[in-house]
Amino acid sequence: MTEETLEITKEVAKVVAKDVYNDGIKGTVVQTGEIIESVVGLFNNVVFYLVKKANALFKYKLEDFKNELEEKLSPIPEDKIVEPDLMIVGLALEALKYTYDKDELRNMYLNLLTSSMNKDIKDKAHPSYVEIIRQLTPLDAKVFKRLQDLGQVACAHAILKIDNSNRVYSSAYPNYIVMELIFKGK
Repeated sequence: MTEETLEITKEVAKVVAKDVYNDGIKGTVVQTGEIIESVVGLFNNVVFYLVKKANALFKYKLEDFKNELEEKLSPIPEDKIVEPDLMIVGLALEALKYTYDKDELRNMYLNLLTSSMNKDIKDKAHPSYVEIIRQLTPLDAKVFKRLQDLGQVACAHAILKIDNSNRVYSSAYPNYIVMELIFKGK
C-alpha cells in the first residue's frame, strides 16, 4: 500500500466512522444514556424519597425520644442522674431502632435507660435486660405491665387427677385469663 492509498483509507474510515456513529451507534448510546438517567431518576424519586421521609421522621422521633426520656428522668433529683452504662445504652438504642413505634416496648427500653441513669438503682439495670425486652412482643409487654400494676398475682400450676381414672390434667390455664389480665380494670 502506498502512502497515498493509506491517507485515502484513513479519510474514508473517518467519514464512515462518523456515519456509523450517527446512523447506528449514536441512537443506542443516547438511548442507553436515557435509560440510565431514568433508572437513576427512579432511584432518586423512589428510594431517596423514602430516605428523605425517613430522615424527617427520624428527626421527629429523636425529638420525641428526647422528650420522653426527659419526662422519665424528671422525678429523679439532678444530683442522682449519672451517665448510663454504655453497654445498656448502646444495646437499648440499637434495639429501639426496630421497635420505636411499639409504645409498650419503647416504654420498657426507656424505663431501663432511666434506671441505668439513676445513681441509686443503676446497679439493678443489667445489659441482659435489653435482650429480654428484645424478645418480647407488645402483647407480652402489656401483660407484664398489667402484672406490675396488680402488684401481686396468685400463680399456681394445678395438676388435677380425677379419682378412679387414669386421667391427669395439667396446665389447664385458659387463654382468656391473659386478656382479662390486660384489659380488666381499664
